[in-house]
Amino acid sequence: MKVKIAAILSLLFYVSIFSYIASAETFMNSALAEYDQGDYSKAIALLKQAMADEGLAGENGVAHYNLGSFYFKDNQLGSAIFHYKKALQLMPRDGDVKYNLEYAQKKAQDKIENLKASWIDAISLKNLLSKKEQIYFLAFLHMAFWIFLIINSFYKTEWLRWSSFSLAILFCGFMVIYINDFAFQKDFGVVTVSEANVYSATGQNNILLFSLHSGAEFEITDKLGNEWVQIELADRKKGWIKASSIIF
Repeated sequence: MKVKIAAILSLLFYVSIFSYIASAETFMNSALAEYDQGDYSKAIALLKQAMADEGLAGENGVAHYNLGSFYFKDNQLGSAIFHYKKALQLMPRDGDVKYNLEYAQKKAQDKIENLKASWIDAISLKNLLSKKEQIYFLAFLHMAFWIFLIINSFYKTEWLRWSSFSLAILFCGFMVIYINDFAFQKDFGVVTVSEANVYSATGQNNILLFSLHSGAEFEITDKLGNEWVQIELADRKKGWIKASSIIF
């Protein structure tokens, strides 16, 4: 009797999983169909529903890329840039994502000089490997180091000793790059409204520092509830902006 109950529960579990996946695929296919017909707003809603059903809103690079394209066609430049950047984080070697992101960024009104670039950014792996791929690569180097070290403890050859030492140096070097790329990386955001004011503090009664326009990109440095976000631009300008005027 217990075996039958377990079998029935297992069957119900797999049926629910397949239904869950089928539901997400249905929304995805419907979104693409609406996009082809020119109903971009409906395509956006369906694709966001598909991403929510999959539970992969932060991990599905193709979905972010498609969503960015839908937003771009719907004349929502800020949201398009945001999702293209999300897609590029997950698929850093994809040429189409890079091209579309650069094309969308050229449409942005605000041209912000990057004063935050450092020498370590020149050796960043973000343009080659996603965060998950870098973790796998570091795990491989770490495992290879211990394998060579264990073998060297038995055979003690000069070649094995230098191989272990080289792998240790590589692991430490790539760990520094990984920490720079991701561990200290701030969340980014993009302005989604036609014009957004940036203030010296929370509240519109404070000093107006400058204004940004749709497509302007920045880093998130602080938040106050769900209403205000402190941002920092690439040219190091800082201020507070209303959360309702951005996506992050």
